[in-house]
Amino acid sequence: MLQIEPVSLPTVKQAKDLIYEGFLDYFPSIDESLNPDLHNILRAYEDTGSLFLIGKIGDELVCTGAFLRETADTARICRMSVAHRYRKNGYAKQMVHALETQIKVLKYKRMVIETTKEWIKPIRLYESLGYTIVGRNVEEVHFEKVL
Repeated sequence: MLQIEPVSLPTVKQAKDLIYEGFLDYFPSIDESLNPDLHNILRAYEDTGSLFLIGKIGDELVCTGAFLRETADTARICRMSVAHRYRKNGYAKQMVHALETQIKVLKYKRMVIETTKEWIKPIRLYESLGYTIVGRNVEEVHFEKVL
């Protein structure tokens, strides 16, 4: 059973490694300068209105998800990743639901998320969870869900 909890000092490196592993599914290399929040996850998500969660099965970290306060009314979901061997088990959906629960507790009125336009599986996931496409550009698809 998936146990979802806030990232902590003992799990931060595993979370970062899992996210970078997921990047390598889509990119031939990783430019760490494009991901400044991953340099110090605990600091980047410590502000009120932001949260970084991990999902574990036993002691093994299997997924991540986070949100940042974008405006007083809007939270931006980010850092969604599931370890290869745990994909297609519904863990991404469970993580999004856990994030949404916390977003509602903080009284946000809107959630937004974006993904790369070629990433078909995440696009399908967000649509299946009630997110609406509100924009596209050369590189990304933008979604929102109003609470």
